[in-house]
Amino acid sequence: MVANLALKRNSLSMFWPCLVIFLILLFLRDYVGVGVSSFAFLILSLLIACGSDKSEVIAFCLCCIPMLNAFQSKYGLLICMLIYIIRFAQSLRINASVLPILLLIIWELLHHVDSNFSIIEIIRLFAELIFCCLLMNCDVNDLDFNRIMRSFAFTTTMICFIILFAQLKQCSFRVELLFTTNYRFGYGVNSDNLSVGFNPNILAFICLSAIEGLFMIIYRRQSKLIDIIMVLVLFVFGLLTMSRKFIICALLFFILYLFTQNKRSNKYKALLLLSILLLVIYFAVYTFFPSVINSIVARFSVDDISSGREDIFKFYNQQLSTNMSLLFFGVSFLKYKENLSYMFPNMNIPHNGIQELLVIWGIPGLILFSIFIISMICFARKLNKNIKFINYIPFIVYTAFIQAAQMVSSSVIVMLIGIAYICMTSDISNSERQYNL
Repeated sequence: MVANLALKRNSLSMFWPCLVIFLILLFLRDYVGVGVSSFAFLILSLLIACGSDKSEVIAFCLCCIPMLNAFQSKYGLLICMLIYIIRFAQSLRINASVLPILLLIIWELLHHVDSNFSIIEIIRLFAELIFCCLLMNCDVNDLDFNRIMRSFAFTTTMICFIILFAQLKQCSFRVELLFTTNYRFGYGVNSDNLSVGFNPNILAFICLSAIEGLFMIIYRRQSKLIDIIMVLVLFVFGLLTMSRKFIICALLFFILYLFTQNKRSNKYKALLLLSILLLVIYFAVYTFFPSVINSIVARFSVDDISSGREDIFKFYNQQLSTNMSLLFFGVSFLKYKENLSYMFPNMNIPHNGIQELLVIWGIPGLILFSIFIISMICFARKLNKNIKFINYIPFIVYTAFIQAAQMVSSSVIVMLIGIAYICMTSDISNSERQYNL
């Protein structure tokens, strides 16, 4: 993406005022306990969609990632996409990326020809994939990469603080009780209603994706002090989840990031920066959350580091190899978990992205989704003539993560495809390389 960083901001933009109100309302609801109507969040989404520029509307859609469980996010996304299409129709370029998603929707509908279903239900089901498709049809020259990534990182940081305060409140603010046994950062918020709570592994990967976006800005040497602070805070929050996948994927990211430095002197500088950041993070965690370090070590010391994922993987491989209907047709996306629970009552859902695609849509679905991902990479290469290895790193890390996680059944994981795509389309070479601390 030839990111036009000189774009003028709309002085009357509704983006930041509404986003701040959004976060305040979430804090009041999930921490203070004030009753907030879910309709208020949709009104704020509508105001942002109508009163913000292109970058800000896209930024808000990505800011919804850490808030996907907190409000009726699918309707919020659909509102933003509809308004974006109406307002900026002239900047949309319909390309071939639409076809595999359209065929996936048709393939899903074919699973339900003999059953009752609502077309609204299907649209809601595909809301995140439709957004990724819309993103690939936007004029990326009009998008401000730095603003989008900073907004996403800021929202993620604020949501993490809300979760932390809510969890501390449940433990009477006794930190030593918060991260004991299986009580990890991300859980502990009311899961029966809309709330900011997340599965710790998913929350950790959201933090890592925000860190990756900020490191792209650091690589451009356009970083601000707030970027460094957010990297530190987000990494601490990632560690508090005690997610092994977070640590492994973060290590992979940092190793790959070092390979982006062409000169030896730059490698040493990058290594020094990473070392300083890791030391600061270690002392911060050790000082404020001393039990977390021991808990992380304990999680890596268990006999089965996969936490049963290897057995789940083997089970579904066996089912796919013996059940031709499952292999070629799948169980469908709609009521996916319920269908699997009925078929395999004592087995968890797949924890591998590729395997999950096969279980949901069979071989045709896997092929169509693969075509969509390949087209995403091809479009990114076409738009970003100066694409470099660093542009691919978020996608590489994403691919590594989904080998032990859900994919299309997780709204967050689907939306994070958009982060990987924007990182690939960001033209690093045309950036004005200077620090702004």
